Amino acid sequence: MASDWNSLYKALADPTRRQIIELLYTRGAASYTEIMAALNVDNTGKLNYHLRMLGRLIQKDEQGRYTLSESGVHAASLLKSLSQSRSGDPTTPSGSGAGGGTSLLRLAGGIVLIIVGVLIIVIVLSAAVALPFFALTSPSVRGGANIPGFTLEPHITRFLIGIPTNSLPEKVNITWSSSAPVSVFVLNQTQANSLFFSKASTEANTTPTSWVEKTSGAKGDLILNYSGAPPLYLAVSSNTSAYVQRFTVSYTSISKPEQSYHSAIIIPLIVIAILVVFGLLIVYLGVRLVRGSRRAA
Repeated sequence: MASDWNSLYKALADPTRRQIIELLYTRGAASYTEIMAALNVDNTGKLNYHLRMLGRLIQKDEQGRYTLSESGVHAASLLKSLSQSRSGDPTTPSGSGAGGGTSLLRLAGGIVLIIVGVLIIVIVLSAAVALPFFALTSPSVRGGANIPGFTLEPHITRFLIGIPTNSLPEKVNITWSSSAPVSVFVLNQTQANSLFFSKASTEANTTPTSWVEKTSGAKGDLILNYSGAPPLYLAVSSNTSAYVQRFTVSYTSISKPEQSYHSAIIIPLIVIAILVVFGLLIVYLGVRLVRGSRRAA
């Protein structure tokens, strides 16, 4: 019995001999030349060798054609059953067993990846829409001062406030209103020293002879583009007695909207583009998994 199984194993171990068995099982009988043509074999010695190795699995009929013996029919049935077991039983419902479980995992994983990828794209694109708003927001006010009302005597220059130094350029906005025309002076360190600091006084009995900026009027606005250094000082004088009701100074940074807009928006746009590509890649992988699960099912 063991020798019969060994002979059967040797006979069916070669794919050419299995093809011969399947051919004869399908056709019932085939001549030598028909077998050569069906197997696309042009070497008669090779075909003769395989026919000999099949031994008792094949036989010849009265017309000299090859047919399967009873043992050959059993061998063909065995090959057919093995082929069906490898490819899967067609009566088994799809989605069952290990293959079905794998396809379900692929489907679930693909759906999760698609959702995550879409969320990344939506969030990133929302940030891209809001980016110009943040990049073009109004410049930030660093600080300032509201000087209480005061009276100016004729031909007296009064020291008001120093403009503090800053590491970034800024605009100094000066506004005032008074009962009579006044002159507002922007002084540098040397000019302020000669009028006030050398005398340890906040008032001088003369008007400045030199200045950085000067504006006159009962009401006015003075906008000074200040580089941030060296320090500057504000003083005011009048040719007549005048009451200054309002004097306001504010410092507004100009670096963000006027100097760094391109760098502030280009770098985030590059990051946004990379994240969008990443999200699209995740969606693509998810779609591949979903399609793969359908083919597996």
